[in-house]
Amino acid sequence: MALDLPKPARVESVPDPKALLKQAIATASEEKGRRLEKLQRRFPENRARLLQMLDREGPVQQLASWQAFTHDLRESLSGL
Repeated sequence: MALDLPKPARVESVPDPKALLKQAIATASEEKGRRLEKLQRRFPENRARLLQMLDREGPVQQLASWQAFTHDLRESLSGL
């Protein structure tokens, strides 16, 4: 099953990453009809679960947006 995910070098240029992720989850689930509708209503929970499962020491560290996020987070926490 092809999820049509972008290559790592292009991932940050996707115009609507949430829509792409939602579609990839739907495709991977192979659900149809009402089950697919139910799955799509749970998208925020599914997205949060994926973030919890993300290897924060893995390839995501190469993304400029992740680097900016973690930098800003460290700065905010150090000011507490």
